[in-house]
Amino acid sequence: MTEKRNVDKPERKEIQTQMRQFEVSQFHFGPLPPPEQLLKYNEAVSNGAERILTIAEKQAAHRQSLEAKVIDGDIKRSYWGLAAGFSVTVLALSASTFLIYYGHDIAGASIFGASLVTIVIAFISGASLRKKERERKLLPRQQSQ
Repeated sequence: MTEKRNVDKPERKEIQTQMRQFEVSQFHFGPLPPPEQLLKYNEAVSNGAERILTIAEKQAAHRQSLEAKVIDGDIKRSYWGLAAGFSVTVLALSASTFLIYYGHDIAGASIFGASLVTIVIAFISGASLRKKERERKLLPRQQSQ
């Protein structure tokens, strides 16, 4: 059992002062620390804030150059895909024309029909994929608003 005792006012004030604690927490999100911390870096390390800014600028430039390379690569692959698709289509249509011309109507018509169906499916699936990609990119924006 705890014992109660009378405490005079000055001693009570001292006890209350000792019992108070403050907890301060800060949260910062971003590539750079807040300005107050940058000033502390300058105090700790000669020209610390400038060095941190230089690192952030180099990292941003590096990331942007990588993104540009990825986009350029995607564009080149897209053009090569179009060229390959066009070449295969021309080859298939030429073969079907050749077969029909030399009396193989069923084989020529089959190749022509298969080529036509393949082209239509490629365009439809490509449009569907682009639509899904747009929706996927718009979804995070709509959730954040």
